[in-house]
This record gives sequence, structure tokens and C-alpha cells, in this order.
Amino acid sequence: MLNDTIVAVATPQGSGGMSVIRVSGDKSFEIVNKLFSEDVINQAPRTILHGNFFNFEGKTIDDIVITKFQGPHSYTGEDVIEISSHGNIIIVEEIINSLLEAGAVIAEPGEFTKRAFLNGKLDLSQAEAVNDLIKSQTKRSKQIALSQLKGSLGMKMKEINKEIMDIRASIEANIDFPEDVLEPEREDLDKSFSKIIDYLENIVNTNQKSYYFRDGMKVSLVGCVNVGKSSILNGLLDSQRAIVTDIPGTTRDIITESLDIKGVPVVISDTAGVRDTEDVIEREGVLRSLSVSEEADLIIMVFDGSREISEEDKYILSHILTFSKDILFVVNKEDISCPLIINEYKDYLASVDKLTYKNNDILNFVTISAKEPSSIEKLKTIIYEYIKDFVGSEDLMITNNRHLDAIKKAVKSLLLAKESNENGMELDCVAIDLTDAMYQLGLITGETTTEDILDYIFSQFCIGK
Repeated sequence: MLNDTIVAVATPQGSGGMSVIRVSGDKSFEIVNKLFSEDVINQAPRTILHGNFFNFEGKTIDDIVITKFQGPHSYTGEDVIEISSHGNIIIVEEIINSLLEAGAVIAEPGEFTKRAFLNGKLDLSQAEAVNDLIKSQTKRSKQIALSQLKGSLGMKMKEINKEIMDIRASIEANIDFPEDVLEPEREDLDKSFSKIIDYLENIVNTNQKSYYFRDGMKVSLVGCVNVGKSSILNGLLDSQRAIVTDIPGTTRDIITESLDIKGVPVVISDTAGVRDTEDVIEREGVLRSLSVSEEADLIIMVFDGSREISEEDKYILSHILTFSKDILFVVNKEDISCPLIINEYKDYLASVDKLTYKNNDILNFVTISAKEPSSIEKLKTIIYEYIKDFVGSEDLMITNNRHLDAIKKAVKSLLLAKESNENGMELDCVAIDLTDAMYQLGLITGETTTEDILDYIFSQFCIGK
């Protein structure tokens, strides 16, 4: 309820040098004033005060510093108090419990940012960027979230919506006042539609995989036993995360780790080697391997370059080809391989039509030695190739699937409007599709939204933000 004064700890749980507790709402100053040794109500906005914080029995809980923000000049647009205490969980709980006794209520997840949106401090895309910024896994994903927090996406969507609104206004003026306002030229309308559609389609096409920067690109290492998957994982992580031995079937469960490849967060899974086995535990690991690969964005199938292609290799390949995923074929152990064996792998993959080419170069086939750092760097570069051609500039990179979906739906409505216009249909029909396009783009900024959408978005936030 927006009438409540809410409270939550804004810093991570646990011990530390300090904790920050945030209070927001009409009664923030009044509530804190009951429990603080200094006068809060009569202080000027943006004042920092030092003093003691008491419980309702008058006992000192902690020596604290508070900062006073008066609405609308605060994060939420409401009166806000930020309490900086010592970073002890017992102290934090006692302060919050005292504030609850004084009339505050615990904030829901994301409620401070939700209030900032509802009070016009942020548009919806900026509010979502707050959460993306907190959860950023790489410097580049942090920079993308920061750009969206500054309003780059929201401003561009509002500009496009204004263009659509101007077109719709000219159509509706003619519908309402046909004797006074000339009907817009159909050819001019077509040009306007084409311009907007081309721009939005370009955004979609260049941002197909940019959500990787927010959620991470899921990569699965698959292959037979002892082909070197664990060695590749250790090389990519630059640590001995997985056990590497000459004993077949060493990896029996899924090992999942995160790493940064050229600014892209990657979640990579080393799976159990796939083979026919009587071992119940190892068999379960094989089943999990195939399941993880089905969920991956990129499958890296590893072959053993020291031997010829096996029936087990072909068996694995037949399974992962049913997943309709990007597959990178890696022949490991090139240091003890020979050109004839490597060509055998290449020829077989070509025979099943699974190699991709660009200017006669094979894009999804590489030979490496997991022991060599230069090979690992080569592999990282190739993994990055699967995303770099599908991302826009950081000024307008869309990492949120909800935003991309809204743009796709807006394009669909604009295409319908364009088709109606080309077929000479009544302008009322064109205006209806334009209205829907504006609604879809408005979902990105929050100009048009529903309570269910807001509840879902802000439930993804942590409490205190």
C-alpha cells in the first residue's frame, strides 16, 4: 500500500563495517524521530545527523548516522530516511523491529523502486535496469545496465511512440473532421510506416542474443569419456575446478561455473562423459548431461583427436542434433593428433551437413590442445563469435526479453497498419493497429501497463531495493 511507510535493510545480510536501513513514506520523519536522540522533523532536507538510536524501552541499540531526504527529491519521490548503523545482524534486526513498533511496515521486494516508478522518478525500463545493475556479472553488462538506467531505451521508445502518435493524430483528425482536414496521402503514410518498422526490426535483429549480457550465455561441454572436457573447463576457468584423470568416467555429475569471456557472462557446464555403462551413478550422470545440453544456448561437442571417430561419438551427435542448438565442434589433443584423423572428423560432420561456412572458412569446427593457454584463448574467441554479431550498441542494447517481445509485437501491429494502408482500407482500421503498436511500446516504459506486470517485475528484486 502506497500509504504505508516502509522499511527494509538495503545492504546485504551478514556482518560488515556498516549496514544501511531505508525508510520511505509520509511518516518516515515522524517514526524515526520517536527513536532517535536528535530532532529529525525540523532539520533541513539532505541533512546528515549523528546520534543514538533507541528501542521503545529507551535503551540504546546503536550509535548511528541518518540522512534525511524530503520528497519529491529522493529515490522514491517520498520522504526518506537512510539509517547507517554498524554492520551487525542483531543491531539491524533490533532497529527494524523498533521501526515496525513505531508504525512502519516491512517493504516488499523491489517496493522502493516500484514507488520510484509510480512517483515518476523512473520509467519502467529504468526501474528494471536497477535490478540488472545489481545483478551484473561483468563490467560490460554493468555498463549496459547503467546506460539503460540513464534512460536510453525509454527515451528512444518514447520518441518512436510520438512519431506513431503524430501519424495516428493526422488520421483521426481526418476521420473526425473530414470536411476540414485532408486525408493523409497513402504514399506518405507508407513511407512513415516503413521508416519506423525498419528501425524497430533492426533493433530486434541486432539484439537477438544480447540477453546473454544479463542472464549469461549457457554453454554445455559434451562428449565421450576422456576426450578432455574437464581439462577444457579448467583451462577456461584458469583453475583446477574439475578432477582430471586417465580413468574413464571421472566426471559423474554436472559441474557448473561462471566466467567472463570478453565481457559476456558465460555459465558453462562440464557434463559426464557419454558412454554405455552398467554403473548406476554414471548412467544417471549421462542422462543429466543430455538434459543440460538440451537447455544450453551453445553446445560444445568435444572429440578426442588422438583417435578416430567412434560409434559413441556418432551416438552423442545423433542426440544433440535433435536439440536445434548452436553446436561448436572441438577436436582436442591436437598435439598428439594427425591431419588424417582431423580430416576424418571434418569429413564426417560435413557428410551430416553440420558444418557452417563463411568465405570457405569453417566457423564451427576448431582443433585445440587443452594443455596450451593459446588454444584456450582461441576457444574463448570462438565462443564470443556466437554473440558479437547479434548485439547492438551499448547505448541501445536490449537485454530484457520482455522489452524485445514488446517491440516484436509493435512491429507486427505496424505491419498490419502498413498492409491495411496499401490495400486502401478505411483509415479507422489503420488507426486501430497504430494504437496497438503504441500500447506495446508503452509497456516498455510503463506508460501502458497492468498491475500484474508490475507485480511480476518488482517481485524479481531483492527486499530493500
